[in-house]
Formats: sequence, C-alpha cells, structure tokens
Amino acid sequence: MNEMTMRRHWQIVKEKLRANAREIALVLGMIGVGVCGFEFGFVQGIRHTSPPIVIEKPIVAESVVAAGVSAAASSLPSPSSDAKTSTTAVSTISLPANCPFVGSRNSDKYHAAGCAVVKRIKPENRVCFTSEDDARAKKYQPGCLQP
Repeated sequence: MNEMTMRRHWQIVKEKLRANAREIALVLGMIGVGVCGFEFGFVQGIRHTSPPIVIEKPIVAESVVAAGVSAAASSLPSPSSDAKTSTTAVSTISLPANCPFVGSRNSDKYHAAGCAVVKRIKPENRVCFTSEDDARAKKYQPGCLQP
C-alpha cells in the first residue's frame, strides 16, 4: 500500500468515528459501568464474608427404632451440636439381620438389602420386609433385587 491509500483509509476511519461518536461513547460508558459495578461487588464480598449457614437436625433414636431401621439404634450417640457427629451417626446405621428386603415409605418399590439404592433411602423412611411375599402383600413392587 502506498502512502496516499493509507491516508485515504485513515480519513475514512476518522469520518466513521465522528459520525458514530455518540453510539461509541454510549457503549464504552455501559461497559465501564458494568466493570465498575462488578469490581465494587467483588470488593464488598471480600470485606463482608460471613460464616456459612449450617442447618442441623438431631437424630432421635426413638424415631429410628419406630421406622424399623435398626435394632441397635439405642447405641447411637446422643444428638450433638457438632454437625459431623450427626452425619456420621446417619451413615453408620445398619439394617437388622432379619431385614433382607427394604422399601421406602415414599415409594412403592422394595429392594434387596445389599443394593446401592437402599443406601440412598433416608433411615427414617426405610421399611423392612422379611420376604418378597411380605413386601408384595403390602403393595410394594420389586426394584433392585441383586446386591
């Protein structure tokens, strides 16, 4: 490109910028406000950090026994203000030996006690069955039957 062509191109660019100066200023202003707002919020977030909200639900041994989940529920630790203790107590609840099939009060399916599905049923919602016939008699349908 020669010098004359470059000057002509630069002249066209300057004319376009002058013709659209308002729109360009508006777009740049909006971008600037957005960036400033984000930065202000970010800085305020760093200054005002608060501890996370922890919702604790104590485990009541009587409700676990009433649900038929564990005969050894009386050996559970007492409810504590420590959230880790509460969640550990839930994960260590085991099914009684005479409970080969488990269902949920919120479902119409029953499963073999060794199925992974059983681990996802909340302890207070577990229903034990001594046999498949027992489960079918209570209107439950078969689910996972192979542990």
